[in-house]
Amino acid sequence: MNKLLLRISELPQSIQDIIGMYNVEHRKQMKLICQYLKQVQCDDCGDYISKIKSISVSILFNDYIFCCLSCAWSLEYDIRKGHIQIMHN
Repeated sequence: MNKLLLRISELPQSIQDIIGMYNVEHRKQMKLICQYLKQVQCDDCGDYISKIKSISVSILFNDYIFCCLSCAWSLEYDIRKGHIQIMHN
């Protein structure tokens, strides 16, 4: 195995990168990264949730992502209340 690693290390970097994409350990790490990238953060409580289960809401022309309806209601209430106060001042 050491001879193989030595021979690979003598190859140009671009070829080493291509070989590395097929490394078993690399695939495990990429799976974790892909799972992480499929998650989004709730704009109200900060919890992470999968994109599939998230709730997207547009409030006053801005898009927000929530983990549940309770968070969506809470932040929407605060934003609209703040907007009304600004409009009256």
